[in-house]
Amino acid sequence: MLNSRRQFCLSLLLSVFAAAISSAYAEEAIPPGTIKFIVPFVPGGTADVLARTISVRLAKKYNQSVVVENKPGMGGNIGASETANAKPDGSTLLLGTIGIHAASSVYSKLSYSPDKDLQPIIVLGGVPCVIAVHPSRPFNTLQELVIYAKKNPGV
Repeated sequence: MLNSRRQFCLSLLLSVFAAAISSAYAEEAIPPGTIKFIVPFVPGGTADVLARTISVRLAKKYNQSVVVENKPGMGGNIGASETANAKPDGSTLLLGTIGIHAASSVYSKLSYSPDKDLQPIIVLGGVPCVIAVHPSRPFNTLQELVIYAKKNPGV
């Protein structure tokens, strides 16, 4: 657990640093007014904390107000849809995930196209994923799990 916490803290620090540096290389100015930072997940979670940390830096960097809005639901696609349908002037940002871009293969009728309507601008961090199974199961590797799942659908 300590290692996970340390990785998260390091990832968060690197994310804030990367956001601050990358903004220095922006080609176009952000329009005056309030910057809306949409978080497509519930308040209080990791994504929310990350967005609020970055919003403070963005506000200082651009001398503009940055408002974090949580728009949870549908695996992040409610917030992503609002961002995709916003005026494309750089004043609306989304704290997205790979899940939002994979959504087009899961949801047949989205009001936007993740590939066409959203443009990634920075990678803030990575999260390791783990697949854990009970030791009594008849597989020990991911490849063995896939083979077992194909031979035993619905189990």
